[in-house]
Amino acid sequence: MISVLCVDDDEPLLDLTRIFLEKTGHFEIETVVSPREALDLLKTRPFDALVSDYEMPEMNGLELLEAVRNRWKNIPFIIFTGRGREEVVIRAFELGADSYLQKGGSPTAQFAELSHKILRAVQGKQADLALRSSEEKFSKAFTLNPVAMAITECTTGRFVDVNDIFIEYTGLRREEVIGKTVLELGLFDDPGFNDRLVAALRRGEKIRNVELVCRKKNGEKMTKLFSAGVFQTRDERFVLSFSLDITDRKRHETELKVRDAILQVIAVSAARLLGARDIDRAISETLGPLGSAAGVDRVYIYAPSGPRDHRLAKLKYEWVADGVEPWIDDPRHNLIPYREVGYSDIAGQLKNGETVLYPGSISRAGNNGDTPAQELCNAAIVPIMVRDAPWGVIGFETPVKKEWPHGILDVLKTSATIIGSAIERNQVENALTESKELYRSLFDASPDGIVIADREGKIRFASPKTVELTGAGDETAMLGTPVLDWIAPEFRETARANIRRIFRDGDTCESRFRLLRKDGSSFTAEISCSALHDAGGETSGMISIFRDVSSRIESDEELRLAHTKLNLLSSITRHDIQNKLTAMTGYLDLLKETSIPVNSGACLRKVDEITAAIGKQLAFTRDYEDLRMKDPEWQNVAQALALVVSQLDMKNIAVKRGPGDLSVYADPLFQKVLYNILDNATRYGETITTVRISSRTDGNDCILTIEDDGVGIPEAMKEKIFKRGFGKNGGFGLFLVQEILGITGMSIRETGEPGTGARFEIRVPEGRYRFAGMTGIPDKKQGPGDSS
Repeated sequence: MISVLCVDDDEPLLDLTRIFLEKTGHFEIETVVSPREALDLLKTRPFDALVSDYEMPEMNGLELLEAVRNRWKNIPFIIFTGRGREEVVIRAFELGADSYLQKGGSPTAQFAELSHKILRAVQGKQADLALRSSEEKFSKAFTLNPVAMAITECTTGRFVDVNDIFIEYTGLRREEVIGKTVLELGLFDDPGFNDRLVAALRRGEKIRNVELVCRKKNGEKMTKLFSAGVFQTRDERFVLSFSLDITDRKRHETELKVRDAILQVIAVSAARLLGARDIDRAISETLGPLGSAAGVDRVYIYAPSGPRDHRLAKLKYEWVADGVEPWIDDPRHNLIPYREVGYSDIAGQLKNGETVLYPGSISRAGNNGDTPAQELCNAAIVPIMVRDAPWGVIGFETPVKKEWPHGILDVLKTSATIIGSAIERNQVENALTESKELYRSLFDASPDGIVIADREGKIRFASPKTVELTGAGDETAMLGTPVLDWIAPEFRETARANIRRIFRDGDTCESRFRLLRKDGSSFTAEISCSALHDAGGETSGMISIFRDVSSRIESDEELRLAHTKLNLLSSITRHDIQNKLTAMTGYLDLLKETSIPVNSGACLRKVDEITAAIGKQLAFTRDYEDLRMKDPEWQNVAQALALVVSQLDMKNIAVKRGPGDLSVYADPLFQKVLYNILDNATRYGETITTVRISSRTDGNDCILTIEDDGVGIPEAMKEKIFKRGFGKNGGFGLFLVQEILGITGMSIRETGEPGTGARFEIRVPEGRYRFAGMTGIPDKKQGPGDSS
């Protein structure tokens, strides 16, 4: 007989495993419900093999495997789990698992396969059988891997096999790929990469996370992280390659780099334009850096020309990349009438201050025959406004297909705003430094905050947007104050070093700091700083442009939290329901099996229990899916309690409510929090006669307390009651309570004294609670201290 230790936290499934395996006559089965018990048992007696689930409390199957391999290196170890992630499979084999079996399907077939795997591991079958087993494991990992994988012949480079993700990425059919090479399929944008890859592999080098551009069947390009290595079969060598699509990530990174590059140009150009005596030269010198930063081939400005009743746009400024033919010296492109055929609608949008995008070629043939048809491809044309009226346009053009994300368009609009403001300044007065009002006219339209400081680091100008973002009230509250006073203390040393470098070297500095508001609160800002020069070229101060990015950071965090909750919900649903269905199918099969004597009544009760457990799981899933589906809202605690009490059978239990003037900013499921706590009190309080609800402040936070005079909660259970599945009914009540509160930054703990009653304390952070008379979501604690 082969002795086998089976570890699984699902007891019905353990019983089925023992029954089916012992039925074969080959095995003697010992079962335990936790990895800790398994390790303790292994210390006292030997086993021929060990079968373990993956997802278990306190220690998962991989951690158990690692602990076993550290002490009992030769015992066969089989992972038997409903968890199907490939990283789990790969990690299991890395740690020395002998086999891996995923739960599901027919129990008879499943346990027959498990029996086979145990026998194979214990008896040590022949080398060719071990090889086929290894190939089967590899095949599963290969097929199910979420990363594109391919196997090619080492000598010819021809494809032997590819997984489904590879087919999905490339758009090719499997029969189009097998037997062909990368070069024949045209998959690499750089054909020379294949030769370099082959040479590196022949030298025995490992290819890890090499970034390259690939092409789909339709010609669309993708950016991938590519890894490859050589493996040996009995008589041939093959190359196994992995490629992870990072196209979207690269596009996002590129957009951010372009946006930051344009912002840097704007910061530098703003100083040049503001102090320019020769406005034409300053604008011309600005177009080149703007075009290079935006990644286009041509930047042009058409200025007004002709009478107002039939105004023409004259090409006045232009920059082109190397190898691009200029328009400015070609009289055919010198004048473009606004009333051209096919151009009137576009002209109307520009005159309304709207940005126009050309997604393709647009013919613009002149109606008078003087202006030939010309092709404009993939251009963003931004109106230049002077004194709130259209003055001209600045265009950014490239001959290839180009996306124009909102972030890029915003900074291009800012460049047009600064150029328009500089033109306006030039129209009014030649010297910007002689008129403070012209500074203000330049920066009033800016969507970002702008500050000018002198060489001592004191503020000499603050734009209206700056005053708005800092809550200063008016500009005079900021003038003369040190720039560093408006930066959070933990960032001041870095900011001081940046200022020294700007004044010493004339550098432009890009930073992300927390800036202070006048009321003491703060916000995160992206800041671009550049030196200002006087008429003699000496550094006279610096200009800083900043943008509040707090909302964007908060959105990223909300997306991360939503992703985490979806993963948790998926894990709960897959693992728990799969185990329950496997056990239920097993008991039904036992009822059908005539060769095994079973207690049909006991089996049916087991099926009923499992069905009830699945019902609870689905109910929990429904509640959990509601999380974050609605925005948080202000909720009066007393009103919420009254509604909850009306829904419960309180069994003559007195409910004493205190916080009548307290409201909390919480998820709409906050009522479910109160319901679950009071429901638990009525169910498990035993001697309970009274439930008391009160509130108090603790520093800047508010503590909402719900306590009873029942039997209380044992000290050892205080942390466990918030675990998923804990409790007499294996439910999710307090786990769900904790999750709901966590959405709006609240937390909960149990602080009662065992024997005298349970006490739950909900901590509501500053800004998430208010008492009668408070409005909005305050930045600081307001209202009275305690209420009871």
